[in-house]
Amino acid sequence: MIFPDSFPVIYIDELVLEKPLIKHFKDIFEIFGNEEVVMYDIFPIMTDCEQAKSYIERYAKEFAEREEITWIIHDRSSEESVGVCCLGDFDFDSERCEIGYDIKRRFWNQGYATKAVKAVTEYAFMKIGINRIEAFISPENKASIRVLEKCGYSYEGLLRQRDLIKGKLEDAYVMALLKDEYKKSLLR
Repeated sequence: MIFPDSFPVIYIDELVLEKPLIKHFKDIFEIFGNEEVVMYDIFPIMTDCEQAKSYIERYAKEFAEREEITWIIHDRSSEESVGVCCLGDFDFDSERCEIGYDIKRRFWNQGYATKAVKAVTEYAFMKIGINRIEAFISPENKASIRVLEKCGYSYEGLLRQRDLIKGKLEDAYVMALLKDEYKKSLLR
C-alpha cells in the first residue's frame, strides 16, 4: 500500500477532485452548514465560516499525517464546487480504508456522488493498493445506500448503535467493496 506523497488530483468526466484550499471555505460551509446534508453525519451542523476554515486546515493536517485524503469536488463546466469525498481510517497492515462523501443540497440527484465515489474507489484500488473499502451508512440514508450499490459496494450487515449522531446512538449499515470484486466488474 502506497500513501501518496503529494496531494492527488482526480479527473472523471466533467469532474475534478482536488485539494480543498482556504479559498473553498464558503463551499465547505454550504455543505456542512445544511441540516439536510449533515443529517446522518456524526458531526454537528456547521454554524459559521470559521468552522469551515478549521475543517480545511484539518484536511491538510490529516493528509500530512497520512490519516485521510479529502477532496473537494468541482464541476469543470460550471467551475462550481459540488461536494467533498474522502478516504480515511487507513489500516495499512490490512490494506483497508473507509470512504465518505457529502454533496451540496442543491446538487443532489445529479450523479455527482456516484461519479466521485467511483473515481475515489478506483484511485484507492489502483493507485494506493487498497484491498477493501468500507462505508458505514445510516439505514435511513437511502440515497447514500443507492450511491454505494451503483458503485458496486455490497451490504455486509448492521452494526447496532455504532455511531453517536446528533446526541443519539444510531445503527449503521456496513457496505464494502473488495479489489477483486472491483476488477471483475471492469470485465463485464
